[in-house]
Amino acid sequence: MGGFSAHADRDELLKWLSGFQTPPSKLFVTHGEPRTALSFADLVASTRGWSVSVPQYRDSVVLS
Repeated sequence: MGGFSAHADRDELLKWLSGFQTPPSKLFVTHGEPRTALSFADLVASTRGWSVSVPQYRDSVVLS
């Protein structure tokens, strides 16, 4: 993904997410310490109204 930093902070990630014309059906937060990941997921869910999940280690999801 051109221009996307693997080390973006919260504000940069929110800015990047704001570029989506259509929200994803589900957003998975898979990086960061559990508390921080959950906090970011809650922030996105509450500010954007998106469905957001923080999977646990070894969780699997069927994408269709």
